[in-house]
Amino acid sequence: MDYVEFCTNLSHKAAEIMLKYFLQNNMQTQNKSDQTLVTLADTTINKLVIDEVKKHYPEHGVLGEEENYNINSKYLWVVDPIDGTSMFAAGIPTNVFAIALCIDANPLISCVYSPYTKQLWISENGKATCNGLEIRCSNKEFSKEKRLLIGICSEKSAKYNLHKVSEYLCDNLNANIVNLRSTIYMDMLVASGKLAANIAYSNHGHDCIGSHIVEKAGGQTTSIYGDKITLTSQNNGYISSNGAIHAQLLEILRKFRS
Repeated sequence: MDYVEFCTNLSHKAAEIMLKYFLQNNMQTQNKSDQTLVTLADTTINKLVIDEVKKHYPEHGVLGEEENYNINSKYLWVVDPIDGTSMFAAGIPTNVFAIALCIDANPLISCVYSPYTKQLWISENGKATCNGLEIRCSNKEFSKEKRLLIGICSEKSAKYNLHKVSEYLCDNLNANIVNLRSTIYMDMLVASGKLAANIAYSNHGHDCIGSHIVEKAGGQTTSIYGDKITLTSQNNGYISSNGAIHAQLLEILRKFRS
């Protein structure tokens, strides 16, 4: 089984679990140590990924948001079982399953799936696709005549408070802010040309699985400080864009970071 087939099959299995628990009135949730939510669906999907990797690629490892396996392997599957868990728990369908294979920490393939829209985004062989059709980022820039849609995932208590950045973009650059509470899903909208950029406070590598897809769609990704993104360790915040406005956004972020 090749990697694309493996990711596709695994995405559909994860989707079945997501849909099984979605909208349940008695969904089991709890707060993790970082005060983010985790549900039974998250842990079930994470275990599914480990079981499938053990079955098909026993020498590989899994770096999961909820559970790890054989993480010293040079072949690491980075997984976010449900990116956008808070929206999932609230019954709002802006959450996705995401997985990437990294070899010596370098992403080879990334896969993101929405069970609600049945969209499968994949990056491999130098291109990004959605349901088999190639996708590209937009080339739009800030303009007084037309508003750009910018995704921002921010919380007041987070290390990087992006509220003031949102206000600046709206007041000075005619932007409209979108917050779907899923960094990876908003990355897919950047890669598809619907959002011009996506800015998030998150430091976790698994939250940046979409970065590989954005890059293969012609976009650009960095930390809030302009550093290279890694999927296998921590980052200093996260930004993806169509590339045309990336330098401008980094300069704006520099003004507001603490």
